[in-house]
Amino acid sequence: MSLSAQHTEVSAAAATETVRLVPEPGEEDLVGRNLLPVLVLLAAIVASAIALVHTKHQSRKLFIELQSLQTARDDLEIEWGQLQLEQSTLATESVIDQAARSRLDMAIPAPEAVIYVIR
Repeated sequence: MSLSAQHTEVSAAAATETVRLVPEPGEEDLVGRNLLPVLVLLAAIVASAIALVHTKHQSRKLFIELQSLQTARDDLEIEWGQLQLEQSTLATESVIDQAARSRLDMAIPAPEAVIYVIR
């Protein structure tokens, strides 16, 4: 038998073979059996990717909020320092004495006008 005759026989046998879509009883359905774990893994990968994107977005939003709060904190610290400086300036004895004399017409009383209360 020549090589071309063998090839023709193999081709004829392959052409007459039918493809079965439903496995016969006892045959294992390899495609169906292996498809479920692949689909489960694919769903897990997609869910993981979505969770990663959501987490990254939340992280960026929180970082922007953190920067905003830090800027506000720095502004408040500057204002606090200015208020402390203003308070220390206004609380000096000479400023208080001058304000009492000029605005309230107050004066230090004479020693005989001072009454001491002893408890």
